[in-house]
Amino acid sequence: PTFGITGVMEHLRNLGVADDTIVVYFSDNGWLWGEHRLRAKNQPYDESIRAPMLVRYPKLIPLPRVETRVALNIDLAPTFAELVGAGIPLFQDGVSLVRVLDGTQPAGTWRTDLLAEAWPGSHPWAVVREEQWKYTEIALDPGNPATTFDVELYDLFADPYEETNVAGAHPARVTTMAARLRQLRPNWPIDADPNGPDPLEEE
Repeated sequence: PTFGITGVMEHLRNLGVADDTIVVYFSDNGWLWGEHRLRAKNQPYDESIRAPMLVRYPKLIPLPRVETRVALNIDLAPTFAELVGAGIPLFQDGVSLVRVLDGTQPAGTWRTDLLAEAWPGSHPWAVVREEQWKYTEIALDPGNPATTFDVELYDLFADPYEETNVAGAHPARVTTMAARLRQLRPNWPIDADPNGPDPLEEE
């Protein structure tokens, strides 16, 4: 037998449903192999938080292309729900990718930033990533509303490998992105303690 994606596609073609089936390959987040002098996968750097995604569905994507708009794993469930005609809950984190896939998403209406977050050991972090700028807060006293933070800001156009923290040179940008972080994660940093209370669950 043929294995891997070749085998999957061969089986779908043999069944006669290849062009009626959406096939999505979405990687887990990446393991660092010495970048930033780290070896782990729970870090706020792009090598760890970005993941490749491939989609095949001729009904929406008749020709190959590279899509530059940002898709998140939380977008998959709304996408599948829309494609099969299932109801979508009123409250959800993701957005259906159908109009991005078929090219009908109106210009300027897709997300321009995203929240990434993790709770590794004693240094939970939260990130706001835009196309050009990336802002990270690492809570030094997780769960304490008065905690201080290690703060990192990177200009990804000038520094795509996130080697030079420019937070000190851009205080206005830091202020703006810190406020945006709290819009995307309203209970930060109270919810930074993985062993502490979850305000959303206790309301």
